[in-house]
Amino acid sequence: MPSAPRHPARGAVAAVLAGLLLAVALGLQARGDPPPGGALGQRQEELRSLKEQIEETRRQTEKLRGEGRDVEQLLRELERQRGLTERYLGKLAAQEAEIEQEIARRQEDLSAREEAQLTTRDKLGRTLGHYYRERQVSAAELLLSARTFGEVFARAQYWVRAIRLVRLQLAEADRQRRELAEVIAGIDHRRREVQSLKEERQDQLARLSREELERRARRAELDRRIALFEDQARKLTASQREIERLIAEAQRAAAAGEGLAAQRGRLPWPVAGRIVTRFGTQIHPRYGTQVEQKGIEIAADLGAPIRSVAAGRVVFEGWLEGYGETVILDHGEGYFTLYAHAAEILVSRGARVEAGQMIARVGSTDSLQGACLHFEIRKGAQALDPGAWLRGEGPG
Repeated sequence: MPSAPRHPARGAVAAVLAGLLLAVALGLQARGDPPPGGALGQRQEELRSLKEQIEETRRQTEKLRGEGRDVEQLLRELERQRGLTERYLGKLAAQEAEIEQEIARRQEDLSAREEAQLTTRDKLGRTLGHYYRERQVSAAELLLSARTFGEVFARAQYWVRAIRLVRLQLAEADRQRRELAEVIAGIDHRRREVQSLKEERQDQLARLSREELERRARRAELDRRIALFEDQARKLTASQREIERLIAEAQRAAAAGEGLAAQRGRLPWPVAGRIVTRFGTQIHPRYGTQVEQKGIEIAADLGAPIRSVAAGRVVFEGWLEGYGETVILDHGEGYFTLYAHAAEILVSRGARVEAGQMIARVGSTDSLQGACLHFEIRKGAQALDPGAWLRGEGPG
C-alpha cells in the first residue's frame, strides 16, 4: 500500500513544542512551583528521540553510501567485461572476414576447375566430331583402311589410350572438384561456428549493457536517497538547534499565565469555517494509510482572521516545515496553542496577546488541504483534543 506524502520535519515541530513545554517547566521551577505533569522528563525523552533520529539518518546515509560504492565497483567490472567482449567481437569479425575471403577464393578456383573440365569435354567432343565429319567414315571403315594389322592395332591402341587419357583427366578433374568442394564445406562450417560465437558474444554484450543500465539507474536512485537523507538530517539538526534556542529564550522570559484548565469546553473557536480533519488517528482519503493528527484542521476563507483562543505570550512565530507560517502561544501552566498554515502573521515573538485578539490570517502555506487553519492544544508534551476544549457550537 503506498504511503501518504508527509513532511520530513513535522516530527521536528512536535519536538519544538515539547521544547517550549520544558521552558515553561523550568520557569515554574524558578518561581518555586512544581513542574506540571513531568514535562521535563518528557522533554528530555523528546530530545533523546530527536537525536536518535539524527543518528539513524546518518547511519542510513552511510549504509547507502556503502551500497553506492559496491554498485560503483560492479559498474567498473561490467565496463571491463563489456570492453573484453567488444574486443573479442572485433577479432571474430576479422576472422569472419578472412573466412569469407578464403571461401570466395576457393569458389573462384572451383569455378575455374569446373570450367576447365567442361572445356576438356567440349574439346574432346569437337575433336572426335571433326574427325568423323572430315573423313565421313565409320569406325569399322577407319580400321579396315589400314594397310597392315599392325597399323590397325596401332590405331586401335591410339584411340584406347586417347579415350583412357581423357577419362583419367576427367576423373582427376572431378576428384579435385570434390576435394575443393569439401574444403569449401569445411571453411563454411568454420564460418558458421564463428557466426554462432559472434551471436553468443553479441547476446552477452547486450546483457552486459542492460545490466550496466540497471546498475546506473540503481546508483542514481541511491544518490537521490542519499540526498534526501542528508537533507532530512540537516532539517533535524536545524530543528534541534531551534529547540535549544527556544529553550534558552523561554528560560529568560517564561510566560506567566493562568493556564487553560478552567476554560475547558468554553474556549472560543480560533477561526470561522468547517472542520475538515479531526484529532487522533485518521485514514488518509487518498492513500488509505493511518495518519496521527495532533490537532484539527478548519477550512476557512483565504485571509480570514485567526484569533487567539486565550490570553498568552507569543513564544514562536515563523516558518516550520510541514506547518508553514506558524504562531505558538504560551498560556501558562504548561498549556500551549498552535496556529499553522497562516498567510500572514500579525504578532511578534515575545508579545503579549489577549483572548480573541487577531494574531494571523488564514493561508495555505505548506498545506495539503488548501486554505485552512491547523490548530493544536498542548499540555506538557501531550497533544489534547481541541474538540473537548472549544465551545460546542462549532467553528461556523
